[in-house]
Amino acid sequence: MLHIKWFLLLVVVGIVLPACQRDEPTQPELPNQPVKLLRSIQWEGDLQTNFNYHSDSSVKERIDQIGVNAQKTIFSWNNRKLTEHARENSLYKNVYTYNAAGQITSIRNRYKEIPGNNGYEFQFQYQGSGLVKEMTYSQINEAGTSLVSRAVYTYSPQNELQLIRSYNAAGILQVELRIESYSAPCFINPWVFVSPGLHPLFQLYSYPVLASLKKLPAKIKQLQFNPDGSVLSTVNYFNRATITDFYITFLEMETQSVTSPTMNAKTSGSFRY
Repeated sequence: MLHIKWFLLLVVVGIVLPACQRDEPTQPELPNQPVKLLRSIQWEGDLQTNFNYHSDSSVKERIDQIGVNAQKTIFSWNNRKLTEHARENSLYKNVYTYNAAGQITSIRNRYKEIPGNNGYEFQFQYQGSGLVKEMTYSQINEAGTSLVSRAVYTYSPQNELQLIRSYNAAGILQVELRIESYSAPCFINPWVFVSPGLHPLFQLYSYPVLASLKKLPAKIKQLQFNPDGSVLSTVNYFNRATITDFYITFLEMETQSVTSPTMNAKTSGSFRY
């Protein structure tokens, strides 16, 4: 069960509140800035996640620990912009670049110390509203850069993310993520959900995408397609959380695979600020 819980924490990661109507008019607005910092999450199976911060409240490190075994993720900032983040014991790091408007234009995963071309890269384009419009994923090696996929983002008239479609280099639809319901407004700490590695739901659980959300997806339906357009697999991700004054206090995450029930798993955690 341990590997399943790690999978849920680092891969399935996504939160929400009890399911509600997407555009509920009686819901209060999210305040401009959070006033409390997330300090720890106590997960099932004795897994604990701790966060440490710089004096300006930017995250310094995340530590995932079971017993004496700990895995640390370290974050580097410059002028309140994230420049790098990586697991301490990994050979790889993620390097961030920005445009003149302060938007992230690329995230490059590469070796920490070894020179040369390697790894992969995400590149982002934005709508006039500042929301992510498109993200490309490319592999990089000695032969050069090759496009793997292109994700296109669709929003509601209220600027709520509804659909992500990912196409391969030939323009054939491969993956579709449908956000079928949302939580009430809440503060989102993206670093609970973003993996330092290549996340299986990277089209959604990416820092520029999560940083723009003011609600968390409550139900995500993932469809993977065969080249002929038929459905290869269907997986539903449920994220159920308790929220108090816009802060998540308890979170249950569940994965239900329609085509591969052996993937099914569930875990939960308590949040402390």
